[in-house]
Formats: sequence, C-alpha cells, structure tokens
Amino acid sequence: MAFLVAICFLLLKKMKCGCRQRKHLKSLILGPLTSFSYSELSLATAKFTERIGGGGFETVYKGVLKDGTMVAVKWLENTGQGIDEFLAEVDTIGNIHHVNLVKLIGFCIDKRHRVLVYEYMIRGSLDK
Repeated sequence: MAFLVAICFLLLKKMKCGCRQRKHLKSLILGPLTSFSYSELSLATAKFTERIGGGGFETVYKGVLKDGTMVAVKWLENTGQGIDEFLAEVDTIGNIHHVNLVKLIGFCIDKRHRVLVYEYMIRGSLDK
C-alpha cells in the first residue's frame, strides 16, 4: 500500500501536464473521499464556532453536512505541506480502516486551508 502511494506521489510530482489531467489523476488516487469547498465546511460548522478539541497544529470543530451527517472537522494550522504532499497523506489516511480509527470522509484544500473531515464520534471517543 505504501509503495502504491509513493508511486502515485512521484507521478504527481513528475507530471508536467495540464491542470485538467492533474485533477483527473488526483481523483483516481483519492477514490471515494469527498472534496469539500471551504464554504461548505464553513456552513456545516456554523463558521467554525463549536470547538470540540485540538492540539498544537490543529483545531477540531463539530459540524453537520447538508445531508445531516455529523462530522468532526479538523483544521490544520500552517503545516508547511504542499498540495501534493497533503493529498498523498489524505489518500493514505483514507485507505486505512481499523476498528480503533475514525473514518476519514473527506478533505478541503485551497491556497490557505488544509482541512480533514472525519466521522463524528457521538460519545466523544472510540472507547466509550
């Protein structure tokens, strides 16, 4: 799995093609994850008002998507990652499935924002 992600990452780095081809390749790599716009997540979180956690480089907010799905929206602070590195990380996280890990639903990426969208744990953690 890691080998495949590394190959895809290298392909993205080396590709010198048009924007449309690059977006198509990224969509093939990221598979079923949803790409959210910043405005969609701002609406879902009521402009990022309900903070439910965080750490040194991220803040987590509670949100509700248009379809009623409750989510945890992790806003990453100035990670220094480029777009390709972030997408490779999103792809890796999105393909990991384990009973003790929260499922990644999607992401948001633009010039200033790097956001991960996870399923919301109603009781606050996996052990409850």
